[in-house]
Amino acid sequence: MEYTGLLKPYLEDLASAKPAPGGGSAAALVGALAASLVCMVANFTVGKEKYREFEETAKKVLQEAEKIKDALLQLAEEDV
Repeated sequence: MEYTGLLKPYLEDLASAKPAPGGGSAAALVGALAASLVCMVANFTVGKEKYREFEETAKKVLQEAEKIKDALLQLAEEDV
């Protein structure tokens, strides 16, 4: 996946004198990025023998972080 191709038009619009996108969508995007990193950590934890005692917690964290990520992306789209 080529992220530059996906993000470049958004970032160019964000940097322009256009009224939208603005701070709301940028904040939601940053939050979605943070939630994605939480998902990554949980995915590195789930299924690993070394972290078996944290398996259930990691699964719950992963599920919640995915919900948050999706909600923030939806909010970013609505703000744009």
